[in-house]
Amino acid sequence: MFNAELRPYLPAIHILSARLSGEDASLSQLHSITENLDKLNEAQLITELLSLNCFLYRYENEQGQDWDIVLENYEAFTGRSKKVIRSELGFDADKTQRVYQWLIMLCDWDGSCVLETITLQ
Repeated sequence: MFNAELRPYLPAIHILSARLSGEDASLSQLHSITENLDKLNEAQLITELLSLNCFLYRYENEQGQDWDIVLENYEAFTGRSKKVIRSELGFDADKTQRVYQWLIMLCDWDGSCVLETITLQ
């Protein structure tokens, strides 16, 4: 079970899980968050999501391209890369704001989605 105020976030969490497939550290963190949805309120959930490893690091391939979770999943990025270098980015206000806006757009605010549980990959 989970806190009912988190229901709009279920589709966003599901999509986030798909985008993280292959990025095991962040996906593991997301699994931990979803296992504790019954203990979180909305503000805590957002804080936890924005604290995922993938948002604190830069992922760059040998061609100088950065992985952007908003545009593609991690497996697609690594699939077209020979080598991916992960470097610490730390807190980046612009990136955090962009990801926050993306997550909010993925939410089901009108209740049209009937997703009751989250199945993570």
